[in-house]
Amino acid sequence: MSEQLNRLEEMMATLIKMQGAQNARMDRFEKDMRDVKADMRDVKADLNDVKADLNDVKADLNGVKADLNGVKADLNDVKADLNGVKADLNGVKADLNGVKDTLNAFRSETNSRLTRIERHLRLVDIDLDRTIDDVELLKKSNV
Repeated sequence: MSEQLNRLEEMMATLIKMQGAQNARMDRFEKDMRDVKADMRDVKADLNDVKADLNDVKADLNGVKADLNGVKADLNDVKADLNGVKADLNGVKADLNGVKDTLNAFRSETNSRLTRIERHLRLVDIDLDRTIDDVELLKKSNV
């Protein structure tokens, strides 16, 4: 019986060691679970921070989008103004072409009149030359 008692004591000692090891594993497991819970709280807090940052980025993006729409509207206004300027320039160009045509007609008429005046002056010059010659002839004949 003593051998059985020894065996039983050994078994009890083994069971106690096993229970101690099991308790140590449970303590480690509980600690690991507390660490995991703490890590999960940190991850959740980080996720909330990321969500807040994402909302800020969305708000900024909406602001940029509104600014871009304003710029597009301004560009459309500039385009409309440039089209107006282009139409005005085309009107000025047409007016200048009209003035150019008028000036060309005036120059042509002026050239024609100058040609007639030059011809008239040549004729007057020829007539004066004849008159001078006639006067000189008269002077010679009267002398």
